[in-house]
Amino acid sequence: MEEVSNLIDSLEFVEDHDKWVWNLERDGVFKVCSVRRFIDEGLCDMEGMHTRWVKLIPIKVNIFVWRLASNKLPTRFNMSTKGFEIPSMVCPLCNEGVESSEHLFFSCSVASSIMAKVLLF
Repeated sequence: MEEVSNLIDSLEFVEDHDKWVWNLERDGVFKVCSVRRFIDEGLCDMEGMHTRWVKLIPIKVNIFVWRLASNKLPTRFNMSTKGFEIPSMVCPLCNEGVESSEHLFFSCSVASSIMAKVLLF
């Protein structure tokens, strides 16, 4: 957000007819690809994470997978690192490990059992 704020603060006003100019492109024309590039290179905090979506999948699924891959899901572990008081870090499904994204989707025995049943359906 600070970078976006700095871009806005750098605007210069002149006495002339206004026109739209997109500073992220040499020709001044807005392009979605330049916004994606700006986000990927300047705002994404993970190396290799890009704002590319699979168009055949609903956007909410794309966003969920992005949040999972970037460890942004509100798990007990993540909430505790953000200052929330969490009475127990233990996974409520299996009571075996710390509830983290990795645990819930890759090592929780209960979640794995549910996923196996879903895949059989």
